[in-house]
Amino acid sequence: MKYYFRLNQDNIIVDAITFPVEGYIEYETDYPLPAGINGGWWEYKDGLLIEHPELKPKTQEEQRIADLENAIMELSMIIGGMM
Repeated sequence: MKYYFRLNQDNIIVDAITFPVEGYIEYETDYPLPAGINGGWWEYKDGLLIEHPELKPKTQEEQRIADLENAIMELSMIIGGMM
């Protein structure tokens, strides 16, 4: 199956979808993606998925902050595309 990843400046996956979108990187695999792939602790490097557990939020508050940061990034991309 083909997936499409949006990466931040450190190649951390911040979004994973199943349809092509400009600015997303295509990734193909025969296996399902790991749970939490777009949670901010998976890196896409040289075609490989690399988990960084140290980046995983440890509390609900950290998770909410990470979710808000991702939402801000998404809105920035949308607004940037409109200009």
